[in-house]
Amino acid sequence: MSTELVTGGADPSKPPDGKSYVEAVVAAGKRSRGIVYFILIILLLTITCIRNTYNPDWFSVTIDLYQDLFGCLDSNDRSEHYCKDLEARAARYNEIFPIDAGHDVSLLDAFVEIIFEQDMPKSGVLAGQPALRGKIGDPSFKRDNYLKIAQAKSRLDEYIKRDLAEEIIPIPLVGSWINVNDLWMVGGAVMAFLLFLLKASLTQEYRNLHYIRSNLPAYMDLAIMSQDISALTLNVGRFYGVTRAFIMFLPSMVYSWLVYWDFRTYQIPYMVVSTRETNFEYALESLMLLVVLWLNLTCYRSQSRLHNLVREYGGGLISRTA
Repeated sequence: MSTELVTGGADPSKPPDGKSYVEAVVAAGKRSRGIVYFILIILLLTITCIRNTYNPDWFSVTIDLYQDLFGCLDSNDRSEHYCKDLEARAARYNEIFPIDAGHDVSLLDAFVEIIFEQDMPKSGVLAGQPALRGKIGDPSFKRDNYLKIAQAKSRLDEYIKRDLAEEIIPIPLVGSWINVNDLWMVGGAVMAFLLFLLKASLTQEYRNLHYIRSNLPAYMDLAIMSQDISALTLNVGRFYGVTRAFIMFLPSMVYSWLVYWDFRTYQIPYMVVSTRETNFEYALESLMLLVVLWLNLTCYRSQSRLHNLVREYGGGLISRTA
């Protein structure tokens, strides 16, 4: 095999020029940014899943509202607990947003009209016309409003299905899914892997920049111009330094939040899974949290080394060009 095939036409006896070393720094920076993008996507998905499993979450409180609404309309009895709960909601709502119920309309009936108007704008009600015919408790109320009662029931069933669907997280491209209670397993493993790659990329970026500084100082200004976060936090005060640390430790904060919520709902796995398996999973989850915290700390240290190197050499350059 010829030397030309191995080196791509370059003469191995000649050392690479400074431009090649600068391109190596730029390539390492692009790798780091790409990994950060993936980390941000994982954080966004994790935060979304945690928020959707909050208690109460939006689906749960909406289900409670429509359960009271449908139960009250279907029973057509103001003394039923559904109507009493709905009337209590109306009273709380009226304290913040006064309801103009009119002289012959009760607070409960006016609140039901608001629900149909605000939450079901496409319910087939003409503008300026009441959603329901008659008042709750009238003998013919259910017969005159059976379509609206069925619509409330359909809306309730739809919210219940969506609430149950939030417990399942599909995995793109794989065609599989995981339960939200196992989010720590996938999220922690992926996050640890990405943090490990980020640590390696930041370390290589520091080595490349340090080599240019020691051997090719004439190209140092050009190499520093390829820096993003490190250059941004130079000579700009403590606020940006704190912001840099906050961004760098977001993976640890989000994953700690996830583990906290898992331990807060520890009764659930003990009800459906054996005690031994639950204890093992909690121990493994705690270990994964320590791994993520340690890798995140090493990433911060590596980025700080890179930041200090840029600040030591390029602080004047950045301040002059800012």
